[in-house]
Amino acid sequence: MRCRNGFLIGLIVVCAALNGCGEPTPGRTPGTGGASPARPSAGADLLEQQELSGRWVPVVSRSDRWHETPYVQFAQDGTWRGTDGCNGLSGRWSVDSDGGFEASSGPSTLIGCDNVNLGRWLTQTQTVQLDVDVLVLRDAKGSEIGRLQRSTASPRPDAPESGVVTQPSP
Repeated sequence: MRCRNGFLIGLIVVCAALNGCGEPTPGRTPGTGGASPARPSAGADLLEQQELSGRWVPVVSRSDRWHETPYVQFAQDGTWRGTDGCNGLSGRWSVDSDGGFEASSGPSTLIGCDNVNLGRWLTQTQTVQLDVDVLVLRDAKGSEIGRLQRSTASPRPDAPESGVVTQPSP
């Protein structure tokens, strides 16, 4: 019985540590890692939502160790999906008229490789700036996290449901 009680107490401590013990931050939703769940904007913000909708690829050097080309696909309904080069990613996103940006990330596969951590890029982004066809992602301090370029590539008809497109190495 003593071992069982110790296990339960340990489990409770771990759960409390993972969920945090403090009060929720105003405007933030508990259990989301401090981020508010991203929702599609309405009204005047719809224009910005439409401007960002589509497929974007990171502006980084290509790696032969990627299983597939990293990308993020922003949908007008406020969802996103993509890959970091190894893992399928998805979540929700929103943008406001001032360039304020929020994204949440859902479950992901955990395949290790030399990837571009797009899920982290998106969840750490606080503002976005559109410069022609390049989307600049910035954190709360205004530091650049990364750049995404609009992609004209569309998924192959035989691509898996994730929409991941694999490009051959140069």
